[in-house]
Parts: sequence; C-alpha cells; structure tokens
Amino acid sequence: MITSNDEKIRFIHKYFKESVKNKEKFKHIEDMPFMIRNNGFFNTLIYLENKEKIILEMLGDYYKVISKKDTLLIDVFNMHKELNREYLMYTHEFYEFACQLKIYFKTM
Repeated sequence: MITSNDEKIRFIHKYFKESVKNKEKFKHIEDMPFMIRNNGFFNTLIYLENKEKIILEMLGDYYKVISKKDTLLIDVFNMHKELNREYLMYTHEFYEFACQLKIYFKTM
C-alpha cells in the first residue's frame, strides 16, 4: 500500500499523465495538495489501476463535467452510482474532491 505523500504525488501524477486527455491542465499536479488529502479518491485510483479501461476514462474525463456544469452534486451522485458497485469510493469524499477541482479549474 502506498502511504507516503511523495508516493501519492508520484502515483497521482502518473495517473493523470497517462489518463487525462487535456494534460496541460495537470502540468502542475504536484501543487494540488487537496488531491493527496482525499484518500477516498486516491484509494479509488489505486483500485482502478489496471482495471477496465472504460472506468478509468470516465474518471479521467470527469474534470470536463465539473468545469462546465453547476449541477455538481447530481453529477457526482450519478457517477457514484455507476462506480460504487464494488469500488472504494464515498460520495461525500468524491463530492469534496470535485468541488475543489472545480474551483482549481476556474482559476486557470
């Protein structure tokens, strides 16, 4: 299990580098400490690594949804229903992450 912050930063950086289509948005991923704090989201990435590609693509592209829509809670709830059959993700943690990520994208 990855526990140190440095390991988490490396893992998250690797995930977005390989999975997110708009890589320019994430070129300063090391400066996003809220991602490290959110263990619900982080553990989900760990679990999804090497799993079905379509699930990873849904998660990787989620920034497009939260950067354009105001119906954030509904979007998160719907994605939670799709992903949370057997994955370790909690709605309130993912909602917190999504809110923070939406704020981050609005500043770019």
